[in-house]
Amino acid sequence: MPTRLGNIPGNPVGTTYADRRALSLAGMHPPRFAGIYGNQHDGAGSIVHNGAYEDNMDLGTVIYYAKEEHLQM
Repeated sequence: MPTRLGNIPGNPVGTTYADRRALSLAGMHPPRFAGIYGNQHDGAGSIVHNGAYEDNMDLGTVIYYAKEEHLQM
């Protein structure tokens, strides 16, 4: 399935979400655990930055995303 890129109706820039589940249900970041949504062909549709890693930085227009760990459930 291709990564969805661009605006998603009903979710204007600046919209906030209560949690990852709400973000996923809105279609903004479908995976509930992965920090990056996308693939090598289409690129990244969204990145969730939660501050869990000190070497990741969100500078507003640039995000440094150094790690993606796989959670064991």
